[in-house]
Formats: sequence, C-alpha cells, structure tokens
Amino acid sequence: MADVPIPPSAGLQLPPNAADIPVPAGAMVNANEPVPVRYVQATDKDWGALVFNIASVLLICCLISLAARQKTSSPIFTVAMPLGLIWVYCVYKRPDIWTSVPSREAYAFQDSLISKKVTVYAQGGHFVRWTSTKQPDVISFKKHQVISCKKDTKSEIRFPTRDGYEIEADLTIMFRRRDNEEALSRSLRFDINQLEVLIKATVVARLSDLGGYNDYNDILQNKVGVKRFVAVMFGGERAISEFEEMTGTEILDPLIENVDLTPESKQIFNVNAKARVIAKAIEILVNAGVSADEAAKIAQATEGAATRIIHTYEGVPQGAKVVALGNEGIAIAGKGGK
Repeated sequence: MADVPIPPSAGLQLPPNAADIPVPAGAMVNANEPVPVRYVQATDKDWGALVFNIASVLLICCLISLAARQKTSSPIFTVAMPLGLIWVYCVYKRPDIWTSVPSREAYAFQDSLISKKVTVYAQGGHFVRWTSTKQPDVISFKKHQVISCKKDTKSEIRFPTRDGYEIEADLTIMFRRRDNEEALSRSLRFDINQLEVLIKATVVARLSDLGGYNDYNDILQNKVGVKRFVAVMFGGERAISEFEEMTGTEILDPLIENVDLTPESKQIFNVNAKARVIAKAIEILVNAGVSADEAAKIAQATEGAATRIIHTYEGVPQGAKVVALGNEGIAIAGKGGK
C-alpha cells in the first residue's frame, strides 16, 4: 500500500504499523479469487457480440428448418416457422441484445453458456450476446455510497479503551467502485451491502486497536488526534490503500464526530468516581481522628450511598481543625484534631 504517515497526536498512543489497514480474513479469500471480467469501453460497440448473435441465429434457424424437412416440405414449417420463432425470441430478448448505458454508469451481464466472464459495459450503446443475462445491480461511478453510523442507531460505532470503558461516535464514510477492469474484477466479488459492512467493520477494528493503546481520558482529551487517525485510515485522498486495492474501491477520508463515552460507560465511570471519593473521604476522616467504621458511614452518607443525619454547626471555635470533603462534602470541626 502507499506509505501514508499518520499525523502525530500529543498524548495519544498510536498502535504499531498505524498506517496499515488489516484486511479481514474472509474478505481476503474473496480478493484472492477476483471475478473474471471483460470490460467493454464506452467507444466499443462490441461488434463481436453482434456477429455472434447473427451467426448463432442463422445456425439455429437452419437446424430447425432441417428438422422440419424430415416431416414436411411445406415452406410454412421449413421457413416461416423458424423465422417466426427467431423473431419472437429476439423481441423477447431485445433488452439483452442491445443495451444503452447512462453516463458514468456500467451494466454487468453474465454469460453462463459461452463464457464464464462477467461482461461489464461502460456508458454508451453496445450489442450484447443473446446468451447473456443482465445482472440486477447497476454499477455507478458518478456518486459515492454513504455509510452513516450515528449514535442511538443500530449502525452506531463503538470501541473499547485500554481501561475497560467504551467509546461511541458518529461516523460518516463515502466510497464508490473504481472505474477500471482490474478494480471491477475485485469489487464485483462483493455487492454494495457487503462492501458497506466490510468497510465499517474495518474502521471499528482499527479504532479498537487505537483504544487498546489508550485510556478513555486519552481518547476524549485528544479527539483531534482520533479524527486525524481516522481521516487517513485509507491512504488519504491521493493514495490507494491496500484495502482499497483489495476491494476495488475508492474511499474518501472518513469523518468521525461526537466522540464520547457510551451511556453505560458513563454510568460505570460515575460509580467508580463516587467510590474513589468515598475512599478518599474515609482516608481524610481517619487521619482527622475519626474511627474507620464511623468514617465509612459519614463518607457514604455524604455521597448519598447511605442515609444518615448530619448536623451543621455554625461558628466554629477558634483553633478548631476542619476537614472538607469535595464541593458537595461535609465538614468536621473539632479542637485538638478530634
């Protein structure tokens, strides 16, 4: 793949070989067996298909006529009937023997009788072998498919961090098939939905690698670094990455926004934060001379983890020692450190 450096991000640890995009094993199996493709350019009318159609139709007409002569010499059966059958079939197959492809698009035809190759016709008009069948998907080169992964939807993006929390984000990826024979031989191995799933899974896997080297705070404090990491994930705008080469696609720089902890991780974080505050409060109270059991009860009551009556004293005597526990904590006052 192209050597595309990942921009440095202060405080954000990048995984090794950060510029390399891992190719999923199942996708590599498909990539190693590209679809045989015959690519017909816009200026090529595929006259060979027209010659084949005429020659094969004449041959079939002659065979039917010879078979009819075994029973009768009537021109109705030996001439008119074969020509009539051929005409009816040609009318029925007309969409498959001539195709007109719109600008910046392509149609794929599968010929399972004569050739195992998929014939792809670029924009313009072309003759098509009557033995071919048009494939349902239209290949478009003029617009990018959009993968939109938003939070609170089934397509959301989530990845874990080194300290066990989970990050969610909004992600937008745009991609399209590349317009050349080699690229199409690889991209046609997948339908559009498969390509979307594969690209999304690759991005999530790479973000999981990033999360595995960073705590949640590293990610949230360096969102710009995360955005840069994602932006150049597929080689940037001017380079073709190994992943794009393998899938025959062009992927624009992915956009990642609204990076934050998931609701579940926020809840876990709040519980852990409260536990840390309670532990610190107990330590302060014990150092102030309160028994460990009493300190635990007071600290838990302060943080709402237990119910306790708390007295408020006004006019603390001069010389008393005061212990304060956070912005929402309590204060203990006493002379001689008690």
